[in-house]
Amino acid sequence: MPFKPIRALLAALMLLLFVGCEGAFSFMPESTPTPSPTATSTPPHTPAPTSTLTPSPVPRKLILGCTPSPDGRWLAVVDDLGVRVYETASYSEVWRAPVTGILEDLQRNWVQIAWADDSTAFIVSISQEVYVPVVRDVSHLSRFDAASGKLLWQQSFEDHHGVAFAPDGNHFLLISIYRDLGELWDGSVPERTGTLELPQYATLEWPRTGNWSPDGTLLAGKLAIGSPTQAVEIIEGVISLSSDGPTREPGIFVWDTVTGKLITKLRDSRQGTYSTNLGWSPDGSYLISDENGRFILWNTETWRFQSQIVYDEPFKWASIDLSPDGTKLMSLLYYNTFEGNDIRFAIHAWEMPSGKHLPAASGALLASSNTTSFDFVGWLPDRSSFLYQVDERIVTLDTSQGQIGEPFPIPQASKAWETLPSFDIDYYQLSPDGKHIYFVEPQAVVVYDEQTGEVIAELVD
Repeated sequence: MPFKPIRALLAALMLLLFVGCEGAFSFMPESTPTPSPTATSTPPHTPAPTSTLTPSPVPRKLILGCTPSPDGRWLAVVDDLGVRVYETASYSEVWRAPVTGILEDLQRNWVQIAWADDSTAFIVSISQEVYVPVVRDVSHLSRFDAASGKLLWQQSFEDHHGVAFAPDGNHFLLISIYRDLGELWDGSVPERTGTLELPQYATLEWPRTGNWSPDGTLLAGKLAIGSPTQAVEIIEGVISLSSDGPTREPGIFVWDTVTGKLITKLRDSRQGTYSTNLGWSPDGSYLISDENGRFILWNTETWRFQSQIVYDEPFKWASIDLSPDGTKLMSLLYYNTFEGNDIRFAIHAWEMPSGKHLPAASGALLASSNTTSFDFVGWLPDRSSFLYQVDERIVTLDTSQGQIGEPFPIPQASKAWETLPSFDIDYYQLSPDGKHIYFVEPQAVVVYDEQTGEVIAELVD
């Protein structure tokens, strides 16, 4: 995208105003969560002004996401009217509270729920593009106490179009509208702890969950590098400002997430390193990247090339999902066979860190261009089996035995969102103990038994 000097100047002025006002930040008044009739009553709180928390005036009740707490005790659900929390022993509602910032055009709301690793609190993040009265990007963040629903803090970040949370659920990265600024925040306070050190004319590529190290102290990612603006006489007598669009920079950049300091740049000298996805071993000893049809492991003590995994059939793209104990790598490989423009996906598994291919547990399910939905759901607690979803089925694959479990259908999956516009929602979530699968429908969260596929509960308003 050509460099826009005027917009960049405005963005810089906004940043100066933001930094100048940062010291004036104060905690927002507390909301008054509404307990359900069956829930234990919560202590009273000071009601928040209506200007602080404003629910949507139109009661559409469209669910925008759900996430279980790390200890499995709670399930947080966000819809266009606010957030509500259920206790998972009986799936009864405990409390609900409004959140700020939901747009009337629900498709423009990108919702995330980030739980603190001790399950005592969580942050609801709503990032959106606003077109009226002017085009702008904004992210709204609200942090709640899990047990009582008390609003701990709330803040809106203008000209920041996205939020990427660290594994602890407390720290996060805020990205500016032009992606030329990355701010590091401690959400438990909250306070800004630093900014990412970026080369000149660099823009951030959107970070994913796998970019954060397990302890949250490091962030790996990709950059695109642009060029300075130049005065060009395209038409005689008319001077225009122009610059080349940013191009992807080969290599992986690694930052300290407390100070934002750039620690190193990883690049395999044998080939350009254009990684799509990243992942860290659970102990943080190596970083794995998907690059040019292969996987590369980087030693995080020396920051040097450690080893590579090359599969017989080169792939175009691959997901990276390491088992909780780091002994298995599951990947959804994407191919284009060029036979009738057929697009295929296949699941493969490897032992880690040796890179030994597990053929009995690989290629178990191929999804062709006729497949409408194909996704990784999560690893089961046995650390050798995982769930994946294809169209209207949930399937278990045991990587140690190469056995596929009996798939069970999800009848709601095929039609639930058919009449609605596309939403950026994680439709499937797995409980921490692996016993329950949560499927997000437009007006309900359906809880399935992972073993039988039976419906345990339907969480509706």
